[in-house]
Amino acid sequence: MGISAKMPPSVVAILLCVILFTTSCAVEPKKMIVGTWRDRDGDAWEFFPDGTLSVSTKRGAVTGKYSFPDQDHIKLEMDGIAAGFGPKVGTYSVSSDVLNITLNGQEDVFHRTK
Repeated sequence: MGISAKMPPSVVAILLCVILFTTSCAVEPKKMIVGTWRDRDGDAWEFFPDGTLSVSTKRGAVTGKYSFPDQDHIKLEMDGIAAGFGPKVGTYSVSSDVLNITLNGQEDVFHRTK
């Protein structure tokens, strides 16, 4: 006997609606990263919906690309002189206002600015 055999159909319908609503409202981390983020040093990282990014620091600015090899990792490929360091892959997590990226064992914490 399944759950639906023990519950009235109206309760099952309500539960299905709640499940569908909550899963449809969930924002993918890949979409949540889009926007401008600042670290404690004031460096600004802006992630665009097309997979490009711009990083502005006190030493200058650089652009690049980002992608997600899987659900736990982010890949950063920078342009210009930073391209000489090659692509970097690290772990990441993102919420509505905090972004954590760990590359080469160093975690950077960013806060959303817009």
